[in-house]
Amino acid sequence: MSWGANNDGELGIGTRFTGWTPAEVTGLDHVVAIDAGSAAAHGVSGAIRDEGTVWLWGSNVSAMFGNGEGPLSADDPGARYLLAVPVKGIAGAKSLSLGEGHVAVLLDDGTLRMWGHDGWGQIGVGTSGFYQEKPNGLIIQEYSSCNRCISSPLWLHRNLQERCIPSPHRR
Repeated sequence: MSWGANNDGELGIGTRFTGWTPAEVTGLDHVVAIDAGSAAAHGVSGAIRDEGTVWLWGSNVSAMFGNGEGPLSADDPGARYLLAVPVKGIAGAKSLSLGEGHVAVLLDDGTLRMWGHDGWGQIGVGTSGFYQEKPNGLIIQEYSSCNRCISSPLWLHRNLQERCIPSPHRR
């Protein structure tokens, strides 16, 4: 269910009208985890279905949809998805965290995939100020400590060697 502001389609109901009452996200069922975030002050929402796929809807201005598009202006084609769409190349997702323009997904094999805005090196690929437009931007296999994050949203420090801990301030 979703409700509230809907400027970029972040409610997933097929329109950009404000949702004053709870409504089902169109075409999405068997959801086991959700998160909401922002991309350059634009709303985006996401979910993991019980078979481990990740679905996103709302703003794609920061290349958060992992489909090779971005960065985009808010009026470009592909900048908004009013309905949930699957992220290609992601299977076995256990935890989803939508940050300030980037996405982190922990998979059931213990690997971490990240993509989207890499303005401060938060994607962990050794760059900053760029965009990782597909989820193959980062694969970390050595982080057994990340397994404890599976049931809660992730917060990742810029220096991924330092820590992987559940976020104390997720909304």
